[in-house]
Amino acid sequence: MGARGSQGNDLSGTTKITVCLKHFIGYGAGINGKDRASALIPENYLRQYYLPPFTEAIKSGALTIMLSSNSVNGIPCHINKYYMTDILKGELNFPGYTVSDFSDIDFLVDAHQVAHDKKEATKQAILAKKQIVGTNITVYYNDVRAVGKFCEEFYNRAQEEFQIRYIKSNISSVVKSDANDQLLIRGENVFTGKLFEDPSDLIVLAVGTEPPEGTEELANLLNISTDPNGFLLESHLKVRPSDSSVKGIYIAGAIQSPKDIPSSIAQAESAAAKSIALLTKGKVDLDPLVVRYNKDLCDLCRLCENVCEFNAIEIVDDTVNIIGANCVGCGACAAMCHTNALEVPGFTKEEVLKQIKVIMDKKKDSPLIVTFLCNWCSYLGADLAGTSKIQYPTNTRPIHVMCTAMLDPSLVFEALFNGADGVLIAGCHPQDCHYISGFKKAENRYESITSMLEELKVNNDRVKIISISAGEGQKFADTIKEFSENLKKLGPISKDIKGIQAK
Repeated sequence: MGARGSQGNDLSGTTKITVCLKHFIGYGAGINGKDRASALIPENYLRQYYLPPFTEAIKSGALTIMLSSNSVNGIPCHINKYYMTDILKGELNFPGYTVSDFSDIDFLVDAHQVAHDKKEATKQAILAKKQIVGTNITVYYNDVRAVGKFCEEFYNRAQEEFQIRYIKSNISSVVKSDANDQLLIRGENVFTGKLFEDPSDLIVLAVGTEPPEGTEELANLLNISTDPNGFLLESHLKVRPSDSSVKGIYIAGAIQSPKDIPSSIAQAESAAAKSIALLTKGKVDLDPLVVRYNKDLCDLCRLCENVCEFNAIEIVDDTVNIIGANCVGCGACAAMCHTNALEVPGFTKEEVLKQIKVIMDKKKDSPLIVTFLCNWCSYLGADLAGTSKIQYPTNTRPIHVMCTAMLDPSLVFEALFNGADGVLIAGCHPQDCHYISGFKKAENRYESITSMLEELKVNNDRVKIISISAGEGQKFADTIKEFSENLKKLGPISKDIKGIQAK
């Protein structure tokens, strides 16, 4: 046959050409009549019409076969174990190499979507190594994190048992070789610092995962927050990973972030259990710290509605409605209300001002620091410093707030103008905020505070904002020590206040 005549028995001869059989299999059997289209091939048709030409060509000495870029019976030919391993290697005893068309790389990524992250790429590399005997596999990576039970062992097994190479590298380009049909991977080996150009018969790109189409519309409809990448945001990454920012709405799986099957199942079970508990209970327990509304003081500025992330405030027909079931008591709306029409019980501006007044009336230490601590993190961090007997200056006076987002800037100025030498605002780390973006709101107000201090010619180093978690007692102590030293250098607040009064 043509294969024997073209190749002969010695491929090193200059007059011989390697034969490549194409395409394996069903390239022209598309159900829409076009090449490369998906095909349906019954087993009897496969063996009666499609396999015999390949069988004879292999017997005649053909050593390369180009895989078909389509899918047959729903399975892409490039990853079809039955065709490549059981039939091609097993039944037909094909001893050569399988190759791929250049444009099939795009098909693997765009049409077949065979991988979405590096763990998935490792999994597919092992499967390919087991299914296609003699395959040499290299994974070029920027970083590998084997997260999950036995995933590190899985990663090690890929290297030790299956001899899959991992090269930390910066890939610059993938180009077609001028000498043959191979692809050339060009890049830099990060560890050695050397440039490389490696030939390859098949390249699989591990692409990232994006939120499905319509996620943004769904988030807007349900009033659920999204992260910077567009995935639905959980209420708390560690303690409430299946809760959304709205009570009674739960999230699970890849709608929250890219994740594997076991992680999706675990989160789905958590969401289902919480849903069942909510339905079987027959009633909903509301947070007692629900914001209170005074209609007589409201001027309908709508700032409260814009700042609330929990869909707890709506304005209909020039009337403010508080949805108690959704309110979490963060107080961000109350801090935005310039008429004091909104207040959180136990944390009203009047109550905080009384605390500041009592602190200033009994001022003995200098420099004196008024510290606003959030309920969920920094307050517990300060408590941990005390129970752990960590030493720090006694010149700080804590004021407990539910969230730093409820801190009205006017309270900071009241503390300073009544004699506090410095004000410390301590909240959660942004990613751990109990109220999603409460600390970020506080940071925005902090910028406004420092700008106003500059206009008043008061050193803005007298106000400090920092994140302290519940387990960072030592950080709280160190922060107080450092802040105290800085305030000593600035001197008492009285000289700055006198300058303002004189003006």
